[in-house]
Amino acid sequence: MADPLDRCGGDAVPLRDYQRDGVAQIRDALRRVRRVVYALPTGGGKSYVFAYVVAGAVAKKRRALVLAHRAEILDQISAVLTRIGVPHGRVQPGHPATNHPVQVGSVMTVARRLATLPAPDLIVVDEAHHAVASSWARITEAWPGAYVLGVTATPTRLDGRGLRDAFDEMVEGPDVRALIDAGWLAEYSYYAPRLAVDLSGLRIVAGDYLPHDLAARLDRPTITGDAIAHYRRHLGGRTAIAFCCTVAHAEHVACDFRAAGIPAASIDGAMRPGERAALVEMLRCGAIRVLTSCDLISEGFDAPAVGGAILLRPTASLALHRQQIGRCLRPKGDGSRAVILDHVGNVDRHGLPDAPLRWTLDGRRSANADASDGIEGGGGGVRTQPDEIAGELDVIDPLPAWAGGLDIRAARGPEWRELLRRAAGREDRLRQIQVARGYHPGWIWHALSKHKPEVRA
Repeated sequence: MADPLDRCGGDAVPLRDYQRDGVAQIRDALRRVRRVVYALPTGGGKSYVFAYVVAGAVAKKRRALVLAHRAEILDQISAVLTRIGVPHGRVQPGHPATNHPVQVGSVMTVARRLATLPAPDLIVVDEAHHAVASSWARITEAWPGAYVLGVTATPTRLDGRGLRDAFDEMVEGPDVRALIDAGWLAEYSYYAPRLAVDLSGLRIVAGDYLPHDLAARLDRPTITGDAIAHYRRHLGGRTAIAFCCTVAHAEHVACDFRAAGIPAASIDGAMRPGERAALVEMLRCGAIRVLTSCDLISEGFDAPAVGGAILLRPTASLALHRQQIGRCLRPKGDGSRAVILDHVGNVDRHGLPDAPLRWTLDGRRSANADASDGIEGGGGGVRTQPDEIAGELDVIDPLPAWAGGLDIRAARGPEWRELLRRAAGREDRLRQIQVARGYHPGWIWHALSKHKPEVRA
């Protein structure tokens, strides 16, 4: 089959430089292999990248099918395609069938209509970390001759495994720090407990903690009250999204915010689309200050640019964590910083929002893994910490005064050795290094166990 991606279509919406590079790199990759995944952080504009790839397929008289798993995401994709002038149909309940060469489809609906749909030349899978699930795989396997383009902010399954079963090659866009420095994402302030939350004994299934176990541990007035106090102190009435353990937990948190005089509501997938859209619009215009959710807003959801994120759900999943904090990193009209209130210490497990990561089809590791910890042996177990029910959240600064102007996220060579020298024996400083660089929490305890840490030259 001829390459369906010979050129990018249209100039109705000019692409940013990195988006244009992404289109070109995707096209190059699809000349070598048939299944490519494109990784770009939340808020980076993935939809425009794949929409221009689709436009290029249409220009070559090819058919394209774009897949997503939620009605709101399908609406967003449709809006982007319309904006750049690509006519398309919808394979979705309530939408009439059309013969447009581009179809935007619900995964579940497409899976039921495989026998009646024309074969696409290109399949685009939004939120591609789901592509290994049975319904998604059934669609791509139904048309083995099609090229497949997956797009995601986090090219890893929720359980941390890679996507090699679904894709042959990965194309990476700029990372979070590069997008912040260029002004495409907001700078942030990150607050977390002085001690990690004790999650010992909680069960992990399919890569994450069981929601009801978390709710039983965390859905307490003391935790929620703390969230309200810190919201007032650090967000001062700005809009925020609170991520909770279960739908019931989200409802409890919203109720407590309202009782404290802060307009709040919970949102969940069982609501009608119109009801969900109305709540999001109320958040957008400020009629609601805090919107609470379990999983609905974690990925793909077109949430407005909010002032902050309130993390009330511990997660063992890097993918879920990055999706959640990405909700508040969109630039704000007033240029203000995003505020992340991490009441459950997810930063200890996954690092700061701009901790450098190196994604691969086999999973991920820290981009600093080649200097992994600068201490022989690395890793180790996580020391159990008491659960801090009340108290302060401390700001986690990647440029602390003790570092003497060194950026602890990216220090290398002599700078890295100097950071370790300054942090030796200091648990607070070692923790700042650990979260800024995305290291495993056990790195701290291994470092503390060394009287004189050994570092590489």
